[in-house]
Amino acid sequence: MSDDFPIETRFTLEGRIGRGGSGDVFRAVDRETGATVAVKRLAPVHTDPLLVDRFRREARLLAQIDDPHVVRYVAHGLDASGRPSVVVEWLDGEDVSRRQKRQRLSIAEVLDVARQTALGLHALHRAGIVHRDVKPANLFLVPREDGTLHLKLIDLGIARAASEITLTTMGNMVGTPFYMAPEQARGEERVTSRADVFALGVILYEMLTEV
Repeated sequence: MSDDFPIETRFTLEGRIGRGGSGDVFRAVDRETGATVAVKRLAPVHTDPLLVDRFRREARLLAQIDDPHVVRYVAHGLDASGRPSVVVEWLDGEDVSRRQKRQRLSIAEVLDVARQTALGLHALHRAGIVHRDVKPANLFLVPREDGTLHLKLIDLGIARAASEITLTTMGNMVGTPFYMAPEQARGEERVTSRADVFALGVILYEMLTEV
């Protein structure tokens, strides 16, 4: 779908449900299907072409992936004011960071979360995509009817396809410091899928050892 797709022609925004570093997230209804979706819009203060390119790249990368452990892409385009927007499936649940603060996962749940995260990362890596920001807040847990948890990787805002030119200046860190592999923390231009595996290892250690 082209970047000039007018979001409001298909989606009805119902209200903002979150705010991140680069944009706002809204609950919305897809008038074509009647489904509830999430619309992420670039904040109006972010007019830097680099940030706009990153936002649009997130949509392009998500559109390549069809995997049960990666949030599902729906559409992308511009809103009425010309701000880039990306639409994904609506997820009912909470991220691992919030869950661990509310109630720690059991050892069995931790191992299952790690397994599902690895499957989602495998789907990205198979498509040549490095997430680059694997952290508890980007691991979303959706409860199943049987009480188990289904994991979805979210937020590909700083993900990068191996074939794409980097949007980061050499020597600048991109990611979340506590979960960065050494080469990522050094701001090296070539960050591979191994950085995502490193971050998953850190998360697994935290989930098993937090007090």
